[in-house]
Parts: sequence; structure tokens; C-alpha cells
Amino acid sequence: MKTTELGLNAEIASLVALCKLRHPSSSSGGGLTTSHPHTFMVTFELINTEKVFIGKMRNMYSEFHRRLRAQLMFQAEEFPDPIDAQLDRLFSHAIGFAERHDEFLTSLKENCRKSCFLRKVGETFKKFVSDSTPFYSEYAQRYADITYQLRKYQRSHKRFCEFIFVSEICAGESIDSLRIAPIQRVPRYILLLKELLQGIIETSFQGKSILSAIESCKQMTREIDNSIHIGEKISQVHVLHDVFFEGSVNLMDSSRCLLKSGEVTKLFKHQAMHMSRGKRYVFFLFSDCLIYSEIEGSHRIKHVFHLTAIQVISLERPNSLRIVSPIKSLSLLFDSPEDQKSWTNELHEAGSKSPACPDDMTPQEFETFVMTGSGPSPKKNRLVASSLIAKSHKGLRRASIRSFWSHPTRLRAFATALAGSALILPTTRIPGKS
Repeated sequence: MKTTELGLNAEIASLVALCKLRHPSSSSGGGLTTSHPHTFMVTFELINTEKVFIGKMRNMYSEFHRRLRAQLMFQAEEFPDPIDAQLDRLFSHAIGFAERHDEFLTSLKENCRKSCFLRKVGETFKKFVSDSTPFYSEYAQRYADITYQLRKYQRSHKRFCEFIFVSEICAGESIDSLRIAPIQRVPRYILLLKELLQGIIETSFQGKSILSAIESCKQMTREIDNSIHIGEKISQVHVLHDVFFEGSVNLMDSSRCLLKSGEVTKLFKHQAMHMSRGKRYVFFLFSDCLIYSEIEGSHRIKHVFHLTAIQVISLERPNSLRIVSPIKSLSLLFDSPEDQKSWTNELHEAGSKSPACPDDMTPQEFETFVMTGSGPSPKKNRLVASSLIAKSHKGLRRASIRSFWSHPTRLRAFATALAGSALILPTTRIPGKS
């Protein structure tokens, strides 16, 4: 294999000549066969591709992060408001990768100049993995969410779409290719190390060192895959918030992820006068709460249950279970025994891992916070107001309370009853009234 075919620069070519002069078989530990030139070439291919990767990350930081920061300083009004707050999450990771891999490359080149450099491969990779795994895991966990945010900004804001287009031309590579490069880099290490192992006896010191490096990279890959899986679940929460519920609820929480979702039949009470036995709703099980809402229309949320405040009880009826909580108790009917078993297991497991209500909220306050963001929910306001109406108008039948809201004279007269109370009126306008 010729040096020119690998595209190595003058510095790497000189290292090849240096290492060929130092035959590793003469060093303590031995372990190289007659195919050791192939081993050297693979080693320097690793060094060369590492330099290319570092260049990509520095290019991404310069052409995207710094360019966007500069444009926000002078043309902030042309960009969407959330961009400024999320700027450090979009592209700033590139310089972190460049710095970590630059240190890793320096260590590789130093060891390459030593006659026993293959012995140091395992130690070099172990140090790199221990230092870089937390950073890689954090990036992998945010990868799906940042991808969704970038797509959303590009679809909804023409100026941001133009910025990405120009930056990709200047960088000479697409933003998708640059962002996926760190995740693809670690599996590339495994392939190169396996190539490096071909000319070495695995039971030798050098062989054991390379096997140790391969195992370290595999462990790092598993951590990255797990973080990506968690990040995809978190991203699904943001998609639900923006698309399904159209931002009408407060689901945005960095620690909340979607565990399970599906349509389930909510059974009516026996004494309820209904023609059918139940109604279909869509249920969403998150890492801290259970939500069910209307399937069609505006997907209005019916209730929110914090997982620490519910009990899951099996019923004698096939394919059913009961959820008991301080807010409301539900009897659910599933489509199959497998579906019922899956939901039961997920509810038990999620409940055992769920954190407590934030800020010492009660289950009712937590429901209000999720449904409205803060303060009592509009539904609760209307229930309290209806109770005050019933007390103020003792002769008014409860059946006519609904019509009270569309009666302007009574509504104005009722303002006095609301004065002095802690009631927070809903901000939504009454249909048909100004």
C-alpha cells in the first residue's frame, strides 16, 4: 500500500519512516508478525482521519455558531425569538469535540513515535473514553431534540433557513453531515482497531492492549446508543407539545420523556345514562405523569395524574384495570390481554422510578400546572364560579347554570360576587360575546 494512496501528509509520512526503522519485534513484548507495515499504515490512517474530524468540528463552530452569534448581534429582529436562548445548544458542541479530539490526537502522535506504541493504544483509548463519554452522552441525548428544533425553525422562519443555506455553502458540507459526524466517529474507531489487530497476535501485550481499546470503544458506543434512545423519547414530548397539543399545555420539561402512548377505552360508571359502555381516549404515559385527552378536534386534555399519586388495580373483568387517584378514578378497557399487561407493567415501572411532584405541589396543583402553566385551570375556575352562582341564586336550578354564562345581564350582575374572591377568571373569550 503506497503512502500517496492513503493521502498522508509529510508529517505522517515521516512518522511511517521512523516507525519502520524501529522494528517493534525487537522491543519487549514482541507480538508483531511480518505484516507489521500494514499495522503501521492503519495506525496512521487513524491519525489522518482524526485530523479531518477535528477540522470538520472547527469548521462547524466557525461557520455556524460564530456566524449565527454575529448575525444575532446586528439582526436579531429577523430571527425567531427562541434562537437567542437556545444558541449555545445548537452548534456550540463543535468546539468541545474539537478540543477533546485534539488532545486525543496529540497523545496518539506522541505514542506513535515510541517503539512500543501499540502497547500504549489501550491506555490512550481508555483515557479518551473516560474523559469524553459524559460529553458524548449529553450530545447524543440532545441530538434528536436539536434536530427537531432546527427543522422547525427552518420551516417557520425564512431568515433562519437562509442562514443555514449560506453556512452550508461556506462550510462545504451540510449541517446534517456535520452534526452526525461525532456519533459516527466512535464506531469508526472500532473498525480501525480491528484492522490494526489483524497483524498482531491477540495473546501478546500489544494484542491485549488493542483488545482493551476495542472494548472501551464498544462501551462508549453503548452509552451513546442509550443516550440517543432517551433523547428520542424526550424529543417526542416536544413534538406532542408543539404539534398534537399546539402549545396549549405545559409539557416542556428537560427530564420528562414519553414512555408509552395509545388509544384506550374509558369505561362509564354503571349508574351513568349512556348508550355505549365507554369512550375512546388517547393516553400518554410520561416518566412522571399520565395524561389522557380527546382523540379528535383540539385534543383537549381531560386529566393529568402524577405517577406518585395513583394506584393501579387489576379488575376481574378481562383486559381491564382501574386507576385510583385523588383527582379522579378511571376504569380502562384494553383491546387485548397483551395490551393490558403491557400498560400495567409500564405504569408500575414508571411509578417506581417517578420523581416527586415539583415544588411540593399537590396532585391537583400539578394537574393545574401542566394544563395551564400556572394558577388554577379554567375548568376549575368555572366549577368554583358555578358554585358561587348556585349560592347567590338559590332559586336557580343547577340545570340552568350553563345558560348563565351566555346571559350578559346575569354575568354583569355576578361580577360583584367575584369581587374580593381569590378566583382567577379564564382568559378565553365566551363564544359569541365580545
